[in-house]
Amino acid sequence: MPEADEARGRHPDLKKLFEVWMDNETKLMITVFFRNNPGVIETLEGLAVRLGTTPDALRDAIADHVSIGLLKERKVGDKTVLVYDRDMRMDMEAFIAEEIKRRMRDQQSEQEDQE
Repeated sequence: MPEADEARGRHPDLKKLFEVWMDNETKLMITVFFRNNPGVIETLEGLAVRLGTTPDALRDAIADHVSIGLLKERKVGDKTVLVYDRDMRMDMEAFIAEEIKRRMRDQQSEQEDQE
């Protein structure tokens, strides 16, 4: 898949990125929220309210999203806001599509080997 290969060239650690991104429900909730609302600029506290949780419950997951580049932190006045990186999202989606296809091929191959 050319898009995934190109994305992998820009972000060689996409497999690690995928694993970090998917390792708990909170991270997935954050990703889905920003995926569904890509233009939203929000504080940690505001995001917690939107997701029905507390800032403390989000803090580590947000830090991981920032460290892998899925979210960016920006200063707006005296507040730190979170911004979704659309380019990283597109690269991640290309990689996820490739990873799903690979896993399906592997699973099919294993089933054929068992027959």
